[in-house]
Amino acid sequence: MRQFYLESQREEDFVMKKVILVLGCMVWLGMGSQGNADLAFTPVTPCRIIDTRGSGPIVMGTTRDFLVTGTTGFDSQGGNLGGCGIPDDATSVMINFIAVGPTAPGDLRAWPFGGVMPNASIINFASVPGLNIANGLIQPICNPAVATCTSDLTVFAEGSDVHLVADVTGYFGVRTPVTVTVNCPGQSLQASVDAAGAGDVINVTGTCIENVVIREEKQRLTLDGQNAAILNGPSSLPTLNVKGKGILIQNFYNSGAITGGTVGIYVNRNASATINHNNIHNTGASGISINQLSFAVIKNNNIHDNPGSGIYVYENSDARIGFDSTADSTSSPNTIQNNGDRGITVTQTSHATIVGNTIASNGSDGIGVFRLSSADIASNTINGNGASGVNVSNNSSVNLGEDTPADFFDQPNITTVYNGAFGINCSLGGSVKAHLGSQYQINGTSGQTSISTTCPNSIVTP
Repeated sequence: MRQFYLESQREEDFVMKKVILVLGCMVWLGMGSQGNADLAFTPVTPCRIIDTRGSGPIVMGTTRDFLVTGTTGFDSQGGNLGGCGIPDDATSVMINFIAVGPTAPGDLRAWPFGGVMPNASIINFASVPGLNIANGLIQPICNPAVATCTSDLTVFAEGSDVHLVADVTGYFGVRTPVTVTVNCPGQSLQASVDAAGAGDVINVTGTCIENVVIREEKQRLTLDGQNAAILNGPSSLPTLNVKGKGILIQNFYNSGAITGGTVGIYVNRNASATINHNNIHNTGASGISINQLSFAVIKNNNIHDNPGSGIYVYENSDARIGFDSTADSTSSPNTIQNNGDRGITVTQTSHATIVGNTIASNGSDGIGVFRLSSADIASNTINGNGASGVNVSNNSSVNLGEDTPADFFDQPNITTVYNGAFGINCSLGGSVKAHLGSQYQINGTSGQTSISTTCPNSIVTP
């Protein structure tokens, strides 16, 4: 079974829509009455659920109701005595329908019991001696969560009397997320991630020495370090490589950490993640990298002592650094310090909103925005970085606070320990809009600003 995901991204949420390709047929598994619940497929040994050859054909122009779920009532419809192992809460079945012995051309239609007959058929048949037409498909059945299901399936015969034979090979039902614990060393975190379903929580204990990949098909998976676990990746690959959707990585903090690897956390290939309350340090390059059309919320972390940037956002990606939602009333600040390069780099047509963080003592700029990128930067403490507090160039733009700030999203940034070069440096076609506030204005040992003649700017100093 091959799965494809169609994504629509809105500002506050990701809406996932799933299409499944089965036996060459494209089938929509809508959210419908189950809300946002995922439907999990469970295969069963092929099993006969219907055979009308013992009770008489479905008469032309009439319907007949059939059972699919449960364990009783199947003998009267020619099915396996005791049923086929389809549980009562199944919402769809994988079923092979066969039209047997029609006397004229016609078709069969099928729909959930209690529903409305569709215009589309499940089988078109003709009266050809020895020819029995079959069709395998995913067939919705009566959903007990929203209806009273005295039967599961209704079938209508058009054009001819016809016998119906049907075999089931599996079913779809709402999956209940589970919580598991991985005890390292001794147990594999990767194995638990591979086995996890949508919404599952993996609690981690001990020290895991491995590089972990959360693959594209994973959704809404949580890794929780419980404020003690350590994930330490060998140096050849990212410690945690995130390619899934709605992934939450949290609580590798206090005595816990994410460390090692080429990168601590690498969110890539159109992935989305929330990175909350982690200690990320001593990786091979950046603490966190977001790239290839990906999105991340980064909050409440201590990102320090990495040889590259603390956070690196690039290749058409977006990050919220220091908050989750525009409805937040306060920031969720990160401390980004003592990294070998910049505290935060935003480049290659990317964007970041950077609010309420402490960005200090990094080897180069506190924040760098380059190559057709942009950043909204407010309410941060930008202190003692090796180059400028904020550096913008290469046709990029930054907004630093508003003239009439309404909340922490608009407040000026401050400096209490001068940065090594300028407070704000703009060159090579960058642009700056800034409100510097009345005290502790962003600054550097070489001066408050260095603005090239190629940089449009509006910098307000009260």
